[in-house]
Amino acid sequence: CHVYVAKEWIAKDLGSVVQLRQLEGEIILPIIRQTGSIDYHHVFKVVVDAKKPIGRWNVYIDRRSGEAVAREQTLMFQTTPTNSATIKYNVPERYPRSTRYDAAASEVGILIGGQASVTSKSGVLALTDSSTVTAQTTVIGPYVRVRNDAGQEVSIQTPIAPGQTIIVDRRQDEFEDAQLTTFIASGIAKAKARSFAPNMRYLDEQLRATVNIDGECNAYSDGTTINFFPASRRCENTGRLTDVVYHEFGHALHANSVIRGVGEFDRAFSEGVADFLSATITGDPAMGRGFFYSQQPLRHIDPSSGEARWPDDIDNDVHVTGLILAGAFWDLRKKLIVTMGEEQASRAVEAMYYQAMRRSTDIPSSYAEMLAADDDDGDLSNGTPNFCEINDAFALHGLADPQTAGIGFDIPQLDAFN
Repeated sequence: CHVYVAKEWIAKDLGSVVQLRQLEGEIILPIIRQTGSIDYHHVFKVVVDAKKPIGRWNVYIDRRSGEAVAREQTLMFQTTPTNSATIKYNVPERYPRSTRYDAAASEVGILIGGQASVTSKSGVLALTDSSTVTAQTTVIGPYVRVRNDAGQEVSIQTPIAPGQTIIVDRRQDEFEDAQLTTFIASGIAKAKARSFAPNMRYLDEQLRATVNIDGECNAYSDGTTINFFPASRRCENTGRLTDVVYHEFGHALHANSVIRGVGEFDRAFSEGVADFLSATITGDPAMGRGFFYSQQPLRHIDPSSGEARWPDDIDNDVHVTGLILAGAFWDLRKKLIVTMGEEQASRAVEAMYYQAMRRSTDIPSSYAEMLAADDDDGDLSNGTPNFCEINDAFALHGLADPQTAGIGFDIPQLDAFN
């Protein structure tokens, strides 16, 4: 558990591929606060190696809470840029009329005097000297590329000096705000996916996102790209809705997760996993707030009116059918939060969720795949660590038998050759 927490912290914040180097014994770690006070933590020291960007990190995990409390980079590099500035994009947390914040323009291409540069994970831009230069921001980076179907991509030239923070805010321009929002939200979605699927090749590729496509009230993924439509009288520009960006990325994530010959791409299943990805990022089961220019969500995976159940709530609209699966994932998350806390519960469910995406053929088959992912000894017949919670959550949605005392799976036996 300590190793998992350490690896996830580095992977989530830095976007690195992380491997354990060593786990050291318990030590007392003093942490000096800005006020001058000192907190003492009884911690485990986890040493991990990171790639992209390269690093070796000591991560300190509190023995009691299991949470990461400090980390330090231990590699000594030859040079460190002394002249740098920070680029941030102002975007909505959920939708344009919700709270907005200044997000680090992570790994985005910036032109400085015609020369291409890329910001760091934290939006830091290295400058070659101490003078003020002209920087041109973009929505193109090594991991995300946003295309504006309605014209030229947003490009803003601004003077920038070492130590300065530049905030790009285009909230008054729908089409440009959609580009900035989609860029930032796509990066967040990829970072979340990396936390539970660190070895997926697709996540190392450049995600192509197109915004402001002629149409309204929709968005889609073709399994590789994600695509969004502008605003209309009825609904908001979907490229400005972070929930929708997360959801569409969820489809692409699912399509690239399926193990050929084992799992299959089922459309209703994909709607469920895409809705859950959005919900687990935001921590809110109400998906698509702002779609109708209000707090009202587009869909709710944990409605007060009752649970979506299989097969009663199968619908011609695969989005509606997908609520059965999304609700099961969310209810499992809620049940594990009671015993583990929110952070650890989210990690546990996301790990099982990813394996279910890889191997399930449809919504009903996800139950067995969740148990298999949770299993810790290769024998489902003796239970799994979270069997009761999985069974209860999936039973609420008609995907498991609530009266089941045992799992009902035996160790496979070889009985004949064909």
